[in-house]
Amino acid sequence: MRFLITLILSITYGDLCPFYAKFRLEKRCEDGLLDLYISWFGGEPLMALEVVEEIELFRKKMLEKFPAMFRVRSGMTTNGYLLTPDVLARLVDLGVKDFQITLDGPPDHHNKTRLRADGAGTYDVIFGNLISASETNLDFNIDIRMHLHSSNINAVQSELTDILIKNFAHDGRFKLHPRSIADYGGAFNDGHVKTTNYINGIDAMSLILHRFNSARKSLNKEISVLSEPSLLDAVNHSSSEGSGFVCYAAASNSFGIRADGSLVKCTTALDEDNNKIGHIKETGELDINQELIKLWMGGFAAGKNSQLACPLYVVKTLPKKNQHKTIPISAI
Repeated sequence: MRFLITLILSITYGDLCPFYAKFRLEKRCEDGLLDLYISWFGGEPLMALEVVEEIELFRKKMLEKFPAMFRVRSGMTTNGYLLTPDVLARLVDLGVKDFQITLDGPPDHHNKTRLRADGAGTYDVIFGNLISASETNLDFNIDIRMHLHSSNINAVQSELTDILIKNFAHDGRFKLHPRSIADYGGAFNDGHVKTTNYINGIDAMSLILHRFNSARKSLNKEISVLSEPSLLDAVNHSSSEGSGFVCYAAASNSFGIRADGSLVKCTTALDEDNNKIGHIKETGELDINQELIKLWMGGFAAGKNSQLACPLYVVKTLPKKNQHKTIPISAI
């Protein structure tokens, strides 16, 4: 058995109950679990570092107790603001070694969209933590996700890419993950997103990766961009028809666990009614709505790569699970 479990800590505080997570982990290990990848999500998971450490320490104990398990890594999607060298070292020691950190452009662009609660910018602290990480000998992988939209596309493919080449092209532990912010219409068409033209976005992403690849080649370093997507890469990832990419939300063995014990498939649509596919009982057992699971896996039956790449697009267009039409018994 192989599972991807995304633990979603609350926005304000990491009140995920460790009891349930540890109960399920030990039960699955006893049932023959071979491969478990834990992906920490939020809110901001580093605001609940003690919860992360408690569960990861328990996972290490399970690896010792059940040596047949071979997965020894976990991942985390974090804004990077609290990822100091000390915190990074503690996480790597526990097996949390894959990180995704987003930059919305060089400082003047990033600090318009990635703000602290008091309105202050975050670029300097986040970038400082990335530099500090590169100065260590720790075993980790950091995906630097770069968001491109109509307001920052030129600055990202020139100024930000220059900065990242200068500081990280020599270090194989860092990968670039440029993503174009786009409006795909339908359920997502609210008219408020500053998007890029599709062709311009593709061209910009290709140029960024080409420049980074070329710089890394010139330094005789192993190229680690454009590698096969890992489970962590799957978070927030979408694809066009024909790409062959399968989102974690479409997989039958992938679940997100929220702080209140509810189960979801997609980590980016937490308020979507059809995304709430069940909950964890007080006994630790999973109560799952099988009909909703089928909605998320519909791309396999339909044979559509686009639906497998982003099942949320189709799920959002379906009736909400509590709003199906019914006929009163008295009318029959």
